Amino acid sequence: MSKIEEDIEVIVRVAELYYEMGQTQQEIADKLNYSRPMISKLLSYAHDLGVVQITVNNPNSEAKELATKLEEIFSTEDRPFKAIVVPSSIEEELAKNRVYKAAANYLEDNICDNETIGIGRGSSVYGLVSNLSGNKRVGIKTVPLAGGMGSIDSMYQLNETARKAAQSLGGVCHYVYSPVYLGHKTTKDAILSDPELKHTFDLWDKLDWAVVGIGAIFQKNNSYYRDLVLKAEEETGQKVVADLCINLIDSFGRPVISQTPVIAINLSQLRKAKKVIAIASGTYKTQAILACIKGNWIDTLITDEYTAFDLIKKHKK
Repeated sequence: MSKIEEDIEVIVRVAELYYEMGQTQQEIADKLNYSRPMISKLLSYAHDLGVVQITVNNPNSEAKELATKLEEIFSTEDRPFKAIVVPSSIEEELAKNRVYKAAANYLEDNICDNETIGIGRGSSVYGLVSNLSGNKRVGIKTVPLAGGMGSIDSMYQLNETARKAAQSLGGVCHYVYSPVYLGHKTTKDAILSDPELKHTFDLWDKLDWAVVGIGAIFQKNNSYYRDLVLKAEEETGQKVVADLCINLIDSFGRPVISQTPVIAINLSQLRKAKKVIAIASGTYKTQAILACIKGNWIDTLITDEYTAFDLIKKHKK
């Protein structure tokens, strides 16, 4: 047995004595001839190495019941709807992290070898990718579902998120080398038809999975984005309530077709994906989520209790 294996054996034994046998740190120290501070350190290592994983179960949680209710409300005969609801928390970041972990677990439990995964933009998708466990598959391809944005943190850039997903899943990333917003339609046409780039854009028509976030309009401190939305509303006479992979959607789930040229998957292509997972939480996103469900643009939603409650409440109105 190697030194590392011996260390792991000690850590596991200490964890078993403490968490399963209910012994105190001092009792374990006396039994194993260690100091009490060393036992504390070994228990900390047990957490860091994943030997011990702590789950807090809230007896007041209605997460499972809410998920069932959402599925009953939004499923149709020809299009079943899947909902995963995690317990909410007064600590907003904790609730978000629960959503991200649940989304990562769902993806890893269901993807198969040789599948293509489209990666959407935003902090929710990045949160999912950051929580992937590193369970490798064979033949996985990832592809960003839009071009890059120069005004956001580099860690949220889609190429980086898609690269990180590919690395965790043991796959290959196909990058999109273009900004998302362009000045001229001729530029867009040239990029989409470029032989060096076309094979990447072709993957948008062949997705097994699309992993997306749902944007609530005007939650972003970005005047350029706000101007684009207002322009689209003026051009179409529709009221925009949601952003799904750069595609604008009204409250009825209908596309709001903007004349601004963008490099992003369109909704017709998104609908071809075998599975579209949306990660979205926060009651401020309720209207946007409902719009995406009404339009049948997503078939799986991963959210938290507060948001699920609000979705059911607003659906009844």
